Amino acid sequence: MDKLKDYSMAVKFFNKVAYESTNCGDQWKSPYLHLRRMQCYSELIGIAPDAYLNAQDAISSFNSVVPLLDPSTKNNAMCQYRYLKGQLMYKEYNNLCDKKKKGSSPTLVKKINKEMKTLRSDAIKYIEDYENQIGDCSSMSNELDNLKDGC
Repeated sequence: MDKLKDYSMAVKFFNKVAYESTNCGDQWKSPYLHLRRMQCYSELIGIAPDAYLNAQDAISSFNSVVPLLDPSTKNNAMCQYRYLKGQLMYKEYNNLCDKKKKGSSPTLVKKINKEMKTLRSDAIKYIEDYENQIGDCSSMSNELDNLKDGC
């Protein structure tokens, strides 16, 4: 319960900083803010019900401000972005596996199976592409192997 309370307080603080009248009118132009949001949502998958959905918004927001990345740090930021996106997909798949195991109704299990199948194939394709372009980025080969094995 303490984690949910902390999460609730953090969301309230975030909304206050992000939406109330501040002197940071162009704060949403920072690509690094959106990377941090992706990281936060990755940590909240399985705890907060809408974490993966909110992460999709952060991904979209990051993509809209990529041209604003500092050229000297662009490669590093793009590595972080691609890695975090893969982690989000992987963690959500595992979250769905856990939900499926706890699912009580056949309708719910069927819905989860459909989501898992789509997410698994998308995640495998994404991480295989990521691994082929890895460069100096962190490897996700363990995650890829786990996805291929299923849950």
